[in-house]
Amino acid sequence: MAKQLIAVDDAAPGACVDVGITYNGVDTLASTSNLTVSGTTTLSSLSVTGNTNIAGDFSINTNKVQIDDVTGDITTAGKLQCGDDASFGVNATIDASSGNIATEGTITAVGTITSGSTLTVGGAAGFGGTLVAAGHGSKVIPLTTLMTGYTTDDTSDITATLADGQNGQIKIIKLIFKDTYKLYIIPANFGDGTNILLDATGEVAVLVFVDTAWHLVYTNGTLDG
Repeated sequence: MAKQLIAVDDAAPGACVDVGITYNGVDTLASTSNLTVSGTTTLSSLSVTGNTNIAGDFSINTNKVQIDDVTGDITTAGKLQCGDDASFGVNATIDASSGNIATEGTITAVGTITSGSTLTVGGAAGFGGTLVAAGHGSKVIPLTTLMTGYTTDDTSDITATLADGQNGQIKIIKLIFKDTYKLYIIPANFGDGTNILLDATGEVAVLVFVDTAWHLVYTNGTLDG
């Protein structure tokens, strides 16, 4: 038989007030109204169907899950599962249906990141490619893709400059099609010469940025010292 908890009404001495909490005498505590706890509370099982607002630090299972009340950081030793969309501030969300994580911040991994399918990375060390329309003159090689392809025309050479990248970044530049003129690749800082000349359809240059300069890994074009 469930027991009901009542409280004394300070405004009306001698009167009792139903606070809407029942206790079955074993392990279940149910509340039909707001429940405020100012001290330490230990629960073996907690099921919440509505919103739960916690103003202070929140820890679960001997500090295996912690939510910092100042930064909002979540620390967990196990899995973090959400049955619905999850929103962390205004710049990070997890879509419940797809599992996609969108964030405008930085994801930092102490351990290994394992991808079961395609891993797409933006930023300066990004994957993917860009094919530039046929042209001539000065070009700026983008650092946001792994590969960039150029096509020359019958007006003049392409002189493509390559700014410094991030340490360990790889960049592939290919002459997709040569019409009449050539493609010159000119790194801002080049550890192996001055520029690379691609002068035939399909020629390619592969570079890696190490410390403060680009270094040539492979080319079937011409290295201009």
